[in-house]
Amino acid sequence: MSSNLSGLLSLIEEMPAYRRLLVELEAETGSSRAAVLEAARPYVTAAAYRKLNLPLLVITAQPERAREMAEQLAVWLGREVGLLLEPELLPYQRVATDSSTELDRIEALAALAGKKFSDEPPLLVASVAAFTQKVASYDDFISNWH
Repeated sequence: MSSNLSGLLSLIEEMPAYRRLLVELEAETGSSRAAVLEAARPYVTAAAYRKLNLPLLVITAQPERAREMAEQLAVWLGREVGLLLEPELLPYQRVATDSSTELDRIEALAALAGKKFSDEPPLLVASVAAFTQKVASYDDFISNWH
């Protein structure tokens, strides 16, 4: 049985700092910053994602932290959260890659590109290592999507 804490997300809406953060995020100025305790990040992120109803990409420093964040967000939201995995090989290595990891990456990128059929905007978590991997341009990716 999986947990679902989404009913608790509305409790944060009365906090002035949270409301200011939402105003900044909705302003679309290109940059917003907020200091949030590490333990509260999944809660604040889930609440903002649910309230704004926009695509969201969360980037963490370490791959393990990305997996933990995706799991915690899934509990807070009561739904699956995408995880952009990092390739298991270094770019210069000439070894066969793990096709399941590559397929997971393509599916995650497709969700961000709007190619997944869902009523909810995509929510994806990635580590810096996964996020900084070279990928096809948006136009190339979309034109080759079948």
